[in-house]
Amino acid sequence: MREYGGADGNGLRRQFLLVAACLLVGLFFYLIPTEPQQSIASGIRLTLLRPFVDIRSALSAARSRSREADMLRAQVDSLRAWVANNAPAIEENRRLRVLIGLAPLVERSYRAVSVHRPGNLGSQSTIVLDLGYEQGVHGLSPIITADGLAGRVLEAHPSLSIGMDWSHPDFRASVMSEDGELYGIVGPEPATFGGAERLILTGIPYFNVLADGTLVVTSGRGGVYPRGVPVGRVGGLAKVEEGWHRSYWVYPTVHPASVTHALVGVSDASGPGDEADLSSLFPKATSPIPDSAGEAGPAADAPDAAGSG
Repeated sequence: MREYGGADGNGLRRQFLLVAACLLVGLFFYLIPTEPQQSIASGIRLTLLRPFVDIRSALSAARSRSREADMLRAQVDSLRAWVANNAPAIEENRRLRVLIGLAPLVERSYRAVSVHRPGNLGSQSTIVLDLGYEQGVHGLSPIITADGLAGRVLEAHPSLSIGMDWSHPDFRASVMSEDGELYGIVGPEPATFGGAERLILTGIPYFNVLADGTLVVTSGRGGVYPRGVPVGRVGGLAKVEEGWHRSYWVYPTVHPASVTHALVGVSDASGPGDEADLSSLFPKATSPIPDSAGEAGPAADAPDAAGSG
């Protein structure tokens, strides 16, 4: 008589085949290129996981509305005050441009969007927006908050979009110093033990030095991000290629985990190539760099940075 709870040969064989099949499927998805992986993941999100994503989005939206009503009311009051104070200057600028024959500024439209996190392993840098291409969102739409640049859209679906924040390995942005004198490219730098996630700014000429605390904003080059959106603050020298260029640590102004509402660029027909200058929408740099900025960068680069002014 077989023991209670035991398994015969056929049962063990079925279990072994099931485990082997799971391993083979996992190995297959691990080895295929990134683009097919993203296509399969998007298909699963839009079919099997769509009810769970909708429920999670609804719960997150309800919590956000109840928690942030006072904050949004304060922001609206501040926006009304800003519009009232700047309306004469905007009208004067328009009249002057007409008098000297300049074309109107090209502006991009933006819509408010709720930002949600998938919450599954491996999607830490992925965000889900509750607007899609039916509302004008496209695959390169920038995602902007009151503190600065949060990321951009990767894929636009009919009523939702998949985006990435600045911590995504594929994130890159053309930036400049706030005074427009120096230009470079920022990309993510993985977190170090006990440190904060940060960006690294490359392409600064060797004979130019950026002071700690310098605000870095988008340059508008490339046609993806509008000009003048804060990205982060310089927090120390990262690397020097003598005679060529310098690289600097940049501490972002936007913390990805804190983003629940944002603005996303929308377009009816003109696409992501529109240029715009949003410099006037953000206050001048007043927030300090993080305390951990003093620990950034190799110690060996410090003498070079001090003596190369």
